[in-house]
Amino acid sequence: MKKLLLSIVLISFINISFAANQREIQAAFDDYIASAKLIAEKTKTCSASSYQNEKGLIVKNEILFTDNKDPNRYTLMTSKAKLNNLQKSALKEWLLLNQKCRDENDSLVEKMPFKSAIYKYRSDMDDVYVKLLSNRITIGEANTLKKDIEGNELDSITKMHQEYVEKINKEFKEANAIDQQNDAARKQEAANDAAARREKAAILMQYMNGNKPYQLPMPQVQQPIIRPSTNTNCISYGNQINCQSQ
Repeated sequence: MKKLLLSIVLISFINISFAANQREIQAAFDDYIASAKLIAEKTKTCSASSYQNEKGLIVKNEILFTDNKDPNRYTLMTSKAKLNNLQKSALKEWLLLNQKCRDENDSLVEKMPFKSAIYKYRSDMDDVYVKLLSNRITIGEANTLKKDIEGNELDSITKMHQEYVEKINKEFKEANAIDQQNDAARKQEAANDAAARREKAAILMQYMNGNKPYQLPMPQVQQPIIRPSTNTNCISYGNQINCQSQ
């Protein structure tokens, strides 16, 4: 698991590009990278120390392979033997140190987006240890299960890591789009302010030069035509009517 976590630290910088103005998202991702790196370093150190004593060497050489480069890997995976009492005692003591390593990393693991994969790995391996100590499986079967469990953990963590990176990328794009909109609004507001200042400055210069600032002419209002009042008198003469206005 320690090599996988170190790989995550390296590939994360390739999978995501930061926008300088998205500080909150960048800070969260930085914390994720730092935590993954610290887990890897602590796991590597603690795991190495667990093999430094006599019981640890028995586990490493006779019971469980350490990694794919372990020269005993093939021999252990094909072993049909079951644990003897000395090997059981060694495995129990080693498991106490292994649990200590887990405890030291728990606070960091809890923050990881792929923590469920790590917890499942631990649970599956604990089941292997129980079967091994109870002689229900051989050393070879235990190592075969270990290989499969580690492979599943690698696949799960890789998938969860990639999903997390895609989520961060999406948040960056959305935040950047909002920032661009806000920036465009700020630029337009600044342009409007600048235009208003230029207009006011131009009016001031006209006053200073003794010129009346240009003003739009007032709209002309048409006055109604008032006609003088008249009086009309009409007089009839037989079949005719004669009217006069004064």
